[in-house]
Amino acid sequence: MATSSWTTAAIQDTDANFRIWGKELSDKLQAMSSTPGLVKTGDTGQIDWTTVTRAAVNSDAGYEVYYLNDSLHGTGPIYFKIYYGAGSNVAFFRIRVEVGTGSNGSGTITGTIASVRTITASNAGSATTYASYLCVNTGFVGLLWKTAANFQCGFTICRSCDSDGTPNIKAAHVVWSSSTTPCIHQTLRFESVAAAQTADSNGYVSVVPGYASSSAVGADYQVYLCWMNAPDVRPIFGLACVINADYPLGTTFSCALVGTTARTYLAAGTCLRSPANGSSSYGLAMLYE
Repeated sequence: MATSSWTTAAIQDTDANFRIWGKELSDKLQAMSSTPGLVKTGDTGQIDWTTVTRAAVNSDAGYEVYYLNDSLHGTGPIYFKIYYGAGSNVAFFRIRVEVGTGSNGSGTITGTIASVRTITASNAGSATTYASYLCVNTGFVGLLWKTAANFQCGFTICRSCDSDGTPNIKAAHVVWSSSTTPCIHQTLRFESVAAAQTADSNGYVSVVPGYASSSAVGADYQVYLCWMNAPDVRPIFGLACVINADYPLGTTFSCALVGTTARTYLAAGTCLRSPANGSSSYGLAMLYE
């Protein structure tokens, strides 16, 4: 289990600057090599950061493939493919993420697959520095990249869990978030009959009753449980819904979402939005330990 945070600039005005931010993210992912951690696969055709050039408009310059190396990998593998490229302008970042249960060795994600989704494509960045956060744990991967109001990007992958919060191999839930689409979420069912449930950008991950503008109860603030549809409804141990005014971006807190063991979470602000009640006042907090 591991977390990482870093604060750096992000610019894509030249091939060299594209390589800088791309290799930085690649290095951060590969640094999560302990168990549980991430393993970059040996798939052929993966991006070469010494020679790659910026992509053309709305296209990819290359990709990398990783799998979640946790205690459940042998019986319930989770792979993801991250694409590095350009959006509607060659100076705009584009990061896309695809999730599945395998890879064919040449970069194609296989098995039960969640479609490729974009987590950023409409920002040119600047010399301003931006904070990023990464967490890898048993049953969980979460990234908030270059957190700022105009980026609003990240993704999480979270396994289903037992009633005490222990991750299992029955299903997984994926969230993608970008400035143009604040939240797309999709559940992958691994049990028979395995299936990718319909992706949704409107349905609730969580609900805040009564359109509350504050969750305060005396000196304490509440958090709200998130759910996956597999199609049986299951809690998500790696995500909580919060009111952003109560838990600003970067705030950490501990609570027992599922079961009785408290765990640590990081508020994502608008970088991982929750469509709870359809309001931007509500965000997600991801596991961060």
